[in-house]
Amino acid sequence: KQGFDFIQKNSNKITKKLEIKNLSQAELRDQKLGNKNLLMTGNQACALGIIASQCQMYVAYPMTPATEILHFLEAKQRQTGMIVHQPEDEIAGIHAALGASFAGARAAVGTSGGGFALMNEALALAGMVELPLVIFEVQRPAPATGNPTWTEQGDLLYVINAGHGEFPKVVIAPGNPEECFKLTQRAFNLADKYQVPVIILSDKFLGESSYTVSRDVFDKIDKVDRGKVISINKKQLTINKNYKRYKIEKDGVSWRTLPGVKNGEYIANSDEHNEYGYSDEGSENRKKMMDKRMQKLEEIRKEIPLPKVYGPQDAEATLVCWGSQLGPALDAIESLKYKNVNIVHFSYLWPLPKNLSKFLSQGLGIKKLILLENNKTGQLGKLIRQETGIEIKDKILKYDSRPFWPEEIVSQLP
Repeated sequence: KQGFDFIQKNSNKITKKLEIKNLSQAELRDQKLGNKNLLMTGNQACALGIIASQCQMYVAYPMTPATEILHFLEAKQRQTGMIVHQPEDEIAGIHAALGASFAGARAAVGTSGGGFALMNEALALAGMVELPLVIFEVQRPAPATGNPTWTEQGDLLYVINAGHGEFPKVVIAPGNPEECFKLTQRAFNLADKYQVPVIILSDKFLGESSYTVSRDVFDKIDKVDRGKVISINKKQLTINKNYKRYKIEKDGVSWRTLPGVKNGEYIANSDEHNEYGYSDEGSENRKKMMDKRMQKLEEIRKEIPLPKVYGPQDAEATLVCWGSQLGPALDAIESLKYKNVNIVHFSYLWPLPKNLSKFLSQGLGIKKLILLENNKTGQLGKLIRQETGIEIKDKILKYDSRPFWPEEIVSQLP
């Protein structure tokens, strides 16, 4: 509640201390400085989204370019009441966040690609014990240390397939600070509702660039959805002594309890387990529990919107991009009005939405698809081909650790 109150009271305030001797006080008032817009980075917008989501614990080991989220939230601890914890490493960090999630707190962790690699075993643990968790992965060029202070979109397929074994997860890539704020709230609700890890995939370009953003964006707070959770305060729900934490449900989501609920004790077991949480390596049980967990992915897919379209509806060519490349793409088509080009932008990368194949092949009269990605191998293009069978042959790729300039996009259009 403290976090919610803080964001509502402070999101639309700008304090400016100006010393301008050439203007009268009346003229200064007429400037209406700070009334409409805010200047902020993608990381700061994510941090505001974390506060708006009523997150209670944020854990991060400093790693460029994600560290700004940690610094921003640490500075607001007293106002928000959020616990902001810097652990000894990323492995300890994600386990601390999972412990907080088990206890009933909304929890999140932040890192870049190398730190996320250390979190993979615990990510799979979250999938097995079905705990909600939000992870901020702010990309930088890799492999290894790579170019730590530059940018790239090289982690998409890795993040989608991260963690050993098969389990449901959600991957979201905001395109600008407005989406950073909105989709962070969406990520927490999806994590709670389906009891899965949700990964916000940003990058250096989006995370540390400054944008002008309407302050009205931050007045719109999503309603918190904690999903199927039974706390001590929920008197209307009773638990009998045969409580099944992992009960088979049609949507794959079982009711979970928080510590302290009478008769609600259960084992968050990393081994394959039965509905009660006890280890069970039987083949029949294994199949049932795998089907249960993976059913969540199909339910989530029903909520995933089709990618957004920017520009003319009947364009001759369509730029297909994701995440941070929305800005350069928009600037490019602004200078290409006479060439009739539009944009299909993906913010939800996994699972991909239903009817995507029909949308890309028949929707909006799309005639020619051109892939635009800040990586070497065209990872979104590979994902689209994998899931729909549609191959985007024309590609504009950049992988020199720098973001696209709009002029580069224009010059490389086929």
